[in-house]
Amino acid sequence: MDIREAILTQPMRRLQIAIIVMCILLTMIDGYEVLVMAFIAPHLAKAWSLGQVEVGYLLSAGVFGMAVGAAVISPLADYIGRRRHIIVFLTLIAIGMGLSATATTVTQLLAFRAFAGLFIGAIVSSLNIMASEYSSDRRRGTVMGIYGIGLPLGAGLGGAVTGPLIAAFGCRAPLVFGALLTVAMLVLVIVALPESIEYLLEKRPKGALEQYNRIADKLGYPRATVLPAALASKEVQVVWKALFAGVMLRRTVYLWLGYAGLRGVLLREYMDREVDLRRER
Repeated sequence: MDIREAILTQPMRRLQIAIIVMCILLTMIDGYEVLVMAFIAPHLAKAWSLGQVEVGYLLSAGVFGMAVGAAVISPLADYIGRRRHIIVFLTLIAIGMGLSATATTVTQLLAFRAFAGLFIGAIVSSLNIMASEYSSDRRRGTVMGIYGIGLPLGAGLGGAVTGPLIAAFGCRAPLVFGALLTVAMLVLVIVALPESIEYLLEKRPKGALEQYNRIADKLGYPRATVLPAALASKEVQVVWKALFAGVMLRRTVYLWLGYAGLRGVLLREYMDREVDLRRER
């Protein structure tokens, strides 16, 4: 049995639901990590005596890195596999967030935020494809609709938790929190996330049949003695389509515009506060 066809036509099974939940949680963490600087910036500006130009750069570094990563680095998933792509880039995101928490200068923080942003942007395409690929035809619309709220929900999480974290532990705490969340999800992904079936069948890496049969076992389908035939190339999902084709183009643009809008609001609030302080002096 071709388990691609079974996934498309049969009721959703536990492993499929678990994969989709992991993808949603990862997009929530991405949303949190991209926007966390917007919530930290006012406190950091006060602690480091930053001007509006430096604050603007800090607010832009993450989204700039995300845009570059989505366009330039995300296609690596088509060559190294979705699972490895997600694991490697989650590791690099955790490193970037951890380094951001240790930064002592604006230059360091800019570099570390851009570094983390590169891999936050790059990982989104693989998450899109995995959520779609493991959804049945009947449930795909619902799944992708729920998946689509992950990024804004993660941004909302940032707004809810950064205030208490900063009040209790200082303005670096939200960055540490993001790094710890990423490490926790990295462990879960290593333990529980299988490879993309489409990647196994299209690229046929070493051990592809064994990986394919392990997925079949977990889904409760019969093992195969040979890999099913690859799809026609026009049917294959590629990473640029996962970010810039159809509805995903709108979601990608909305995310970037939303970040830019929040950046502008916070920068205006910072400027207004500076004006008020000058008047008081």
